[in-house]
Amino acid sequence: MALNAIYYPKVKFDSLYIPGILHQIYDEKVYAPIFDGMKDGVAIDCGANCGLVTGYMRQFCKKVYAIEPSPEHFEALSENKKFNEWNNVEIFNLALSDKVGESKFLQSDTNRTANSLIEWIPGGFFTSEVTVKTTDIETFFKKNKIGDVDFLKMDIEAAERFVLKSDAFARVINQIKTMLVEFHQPGWEELVELVHSFGFHSEKQNVDTITFIFRRG
Repeated sequence: MALNAIYYPKVKFDSLYIPGILHQIYDEKVYAPIFDGMKDGVAIDCGANCGLVTGYMRQFCKKVYAIEPSPEHFEALSENKKFNEWNNVEIFNLALSDKVGESKFLQSDTNRTANSLIEWIPGGFFTSEVTVKTTDIETFFKKNKIGDVDFLKMDIEAAERFVLKSDAFARVINQIKTMLVEFHQPGWEELVELVHSFGFHSEKQNVDTITFIFRRG
């Protein structure tokens, strides 16, 4: 395990689904095929939460950019970076979207992994909201002088539709080698085909979410 400690938001623990996330990383080994043999990679964790996936990826990378909009999760991400000495991780309190600006960010008491820019949860509801800063992916690349990216993880609770369909994404896609995207809304098939049109092939993951790995070529 790549963590000396795990800091997490001070909310109901069962709303954070931390055991399930760790199970996906270390037992189901969702990310292992991506990082097998990788050294000195560059990765971007979009929807970093408190940093569980970030902590795994950083073992294989010279640089990880971790993006998390939720104030409470970002506070925990900051603590995990500091305590675990993730010196190759840079963190950003932002929401990835299709524009630079601000947006309301909706939060759920029952599932803190489902906080979102979009009112999308079937059969559920949000109980509070905060305002967060947003960025498009091209602006993020330019501001941080990012060149080629070995791996981009996108788990951003339905906002993947905004990002993948944006002109900004089309302008940086050739810099990205491999992606993992978790889809959250009906019509995800259209987004998979959109990524295919950029020259990627895909593998649907055998997990309990709609998750694809996309590889170039």
